[in-house]
Amino acid sequence: NVKTTKEQLAATRVIVNALADEWATQTGRTREDFYGMLRVTGDPKEFGINGTMPKGAYWKNKAETLIGLFQGYDVSTILHEVGGHVGLDLIQEMAKHSTAWADRLNTIEKWAGAKGKYGWDKKTANGTLSPREKFARGFEKYLTTGNLPFQAPSALKKAYDSIKTVMKSIYESVRPGSKRKSIAGSD
Repeated sequence: NVKTTKEQLAATRVIVNALADEWATQTGRTREDFYGMLRVTGDPKEFGINGTMPKGAYWKNKAETLIGLFQGYDVSTILHEVGGHVGLDLIQEMAKHSTAWADRLNTIEKWAGAKGKYGWDKKTANGTLSPREKFARGFEKYLTTGNLPFQAPSALKKAYDSIKTVMKSIYESVRPGSKRKSIAGSD
């Protein structure tokens, strides 16, 4: 069994706190509002997972968003689950408050195939990835390679860059010698 280290847990807390702060800034709400909707767990039973264990999972209903980080999770898991899935949630929320964000969301919806009867979370008619998973995997690929996913419009880069900027600011806040301590010292 691979154990999650204290450092991984601390880094995850910093990342989620920074996303909460960005969401609060963009929406005029508070970090506490964000945390009222998000929970991170290491228990795969909360997702009904039996058998092969993924490194991470995402689930959302009207009351909360649940992120699972399981044995062996790493930075790419955090980028995928938090940056991709929660990042998409942030864009959807911020689109309600800003035309620029609404334009980004429209680009994402068209590219990912989220409009129409299938929505964000269902697989498409031919059984391919859900639009939400397509977006999250595309974001992870963009961060690791610098390339947009296959057949993605160049306008998708703005949406990914928005999340990338937040993630970079998080990275800067946890680097040794960082002057930004407010997030790292929080629970």
